[in-house]
Amino acid sequence: MSTSYSTSLQIALMGDGDQSSTWGDTTNTNWNLMEQAVTGVTGISLTGLTTRTLLTLNGTSDESRNIVLVFTGSPSAAVTITAPLVNKTYIVTNNTSQIIYMYATGGVVSLAIPAGTTAQCYCDAAGVNGSTGFYSAMTSSAGNFTISGNLAVAGTDTQLSNFAAAYVGSTPALGAYTGATFTGYISGTTLTVTAVSSGAIYPGQVITGTGIGAGSTTSLSNALTTSSGSPTVSVTQPSHGLTTGNSVTITGASAIGGLTNANLTGTFVVTVTGVNTYTITSVGSVSATSTVTNAGGVITVVIPATEVLSYISGSGGTGTYLINRTQTVSSTTITGSQGAYAITPNPGDNSQNIATTAFVQNALTVTGGGSVTGVNTGTGLTGGPITTSGTISIANTGVTASTYAYPASVTVNAQGQITAISSGSAGAVTAVNATTPLGSTGGSTPSIYLASYTGSGAVVLASNPTLTSPTLGIPASVTLTNATGLPLSTGVTGTLSTSNGGTGASSLAGAGIATVSANNSFSGANTFSGINTFTGTYNTFNNTLNVGGLNPYGYSYVANWGLFARVPGSSNGAALVADASQYSGSLALTCSIGATSSGFVNFVYGSFGTPFNPVIGSISQTGGGTGTAYNTSSDRRLKTNIVDYSNSGAVIDAIKPRSFTWVKTGLADTGFIADEIQQVIPNAVNGEPNAVDENGNPKYQALDCSTPEMIANIIAELQSLRKRVAALEAK
Repeated sequence: MSTSYSTSLQIALMGDGDQSSTWGDTTNTNWNLMEQAVTGVTGISLTGLTTRTLLTLNGTSDESRNIVLVFTGSPSAAVTITAPLVNKTYIVTNNTSQIIYMYATGGVVSLAIPAGTTAQCYCDAAGVNGSTGFYSAMTSSAGNFTISGNLAVAGTDTQLSNFAAAYVGSTPALGAYTGATFTGYISGTTLTVTAVSSGAIYPGQVITGTGIGAGSTTSLSNALTTSSGSPTVSVTQPSHGLTTGNSVTITGASAIGGLTNANLTGTFVVTVTGVNTYTITSVGSVSATSTVTNAGGVITVVIPATEVLSYISGSGGTGTYLINRTQTVSSTTITGSQGAYAITPNPGDNSQNIATTAFVQNALTVTGGGSVTGVNTGTGLTGGPITTSGTISIANTGVTASTYAYPASVTVNAQGQITAISSGSAGAVTAVNATTPLGSTGGSTPSIYLASYTGSGAVVLASNPTLTSPTLGIPASVTLTNATGLPLSTGVTGTLSTSNGGTGASSLAGAGIATVSANNSFSGANTFSGINTFTGTYNTFNNTLNVGGLNPYGYSYVANWGLFARVPGSSNGAALVADASQYSGSLALTCSIGATSSGFVNFVYGSFGTPFNPVIGSISQTGGGTGTAYNTSSDRRLKTNIVDYSNSGAVIDAIKPRSFTWVKTGLADTGFIADEIQQVIPNAVNGEPNAVDENGNPKYQALDCSTPEMIANIIAELQSLRKRVAALEAK
């Protein structure tokens, strides 16, 4: 037989004849493992974690075999500890500031161990309790229970009557508990108390105040969403008010996406994803097998109220305290109430075995009523102290209810009460001062008048007055710097010169109304009919067109200019655009020359701002006006390294004549493909393959088969063929 291992403690179980010569070592190891299971203590850091799986090994020391697990460090949120699903007892100490959930792989029930507590628990692998998983081993105690210190009870004491009966000292001490009113702020799970107005702070108090998370119980329908392959479940809860790191308790969920009710039941730490949504991690971090949205049936979600868990540096007064919900709240007035009651033993009475001065019962349920033992009244109040019942009144200050004249004299005491008030006297106006052009008469009833004026009649003080009488008259001279609404159509005579923005003429009819003799700019749409002369150096139309005038640069080879067009901007412009697409039969551009004209178009490289730019190409007339020649520069003076060309054969062989159909017209044609020619004779092609402009529109390549390089290859190859033919004919 081969060696196997026990289920719970993974101790080696040797078969007959196994481990010859080593069985003693294995036996010693087994005893060490038994000792670890009975007495072993191990510490495990949870810093930065939200999940941790205990190390489990066969036949050697591991983590899960220890009876005592001490968890330390600073986890980022509540932590799920995963242990093997085997029958095993543990003592768990949670020395972190977060809740720890004990979970068994494949188990159903998990156990929450609050921060700062030690718990005895066990794993039920057989489901003897009804379901597999972790259970507390401390749910009750038989016999007398002796407390040396403060007893904190998480839950509701259902045995209050028995407890009160056993308390033979001063049972009214149950009613002696008071709440607390204090000032403080919250950062994460730490409450800092800066001042206490009344009462004292105890673990178990539910605290309320501006911005502090309140508890709630909500029923949600089909609020769960799973994601295939992930243990994360999204919950939709409108205006939940939670903060990442808070806990919620969810019950009643139906199976969804491969997750069972057990995977979706328990207390979960949330990660907030929106004002109406948050996520949880399924119990045991079990991943969903499918993605399902808005399902899960009707669930109950319990958000706990904000509660004081334990002391940190405070002990009822100012200081710090651990609370159960992560949140950020600025300094505010806070009320602690309902859930913590202090019992003070009767001095000398030890029959209850309570040796301390305080017993703290969290969420203690008290049946019946209590009584107010004393209410005192402060300054400004009367009627106290009250021990049973009575009326508290505000003291009468003796001020009579009335309306008092300004300026009144008012006296207020420290409690904010008006203790004395009397009317004042406004007095009479004895003098009024006025500056020019206003004057005043003075005396007890002064009047104000306009002291300096000319003419007669009423003064017009409106912001946009209409003058009907008197008229403005005819001033000797006047300068208008900002006048509108003047009646230029009537009442105005004379001629406004062009230097002042006029036409220089009294009438717009006839020729010669305006003379343009300098550099002028015309913007917008302008129409010039008839014969118009522009004699300036150049005149600009819409910043793009210059018409007539002399050569603006004085080049010797061009004495005068009929039309000069320049691109206005730095790039992507057109100096001249001729559009004949609007009407059929139209010509985009017509050039008319005489018999002695040298050409139609010259192409000059570079800017016209440089002293000399040679002509690099032209379109000219030939045969005395019978033809057109397209010329490119080829002067010997423009070239160097001139040798005979010998590669024409390879170039001609690489050129591929093609037949094809034009995409736009559908017409069949023969010729070349620019992309292919560019690989052989790059200078014959303008553009790049598959190029587009900034808007993604295609920029098509263009091919010029008349380039010197193309013709040179054809001529060179033709000459080579002639030589070879001549050689063959000579044989």
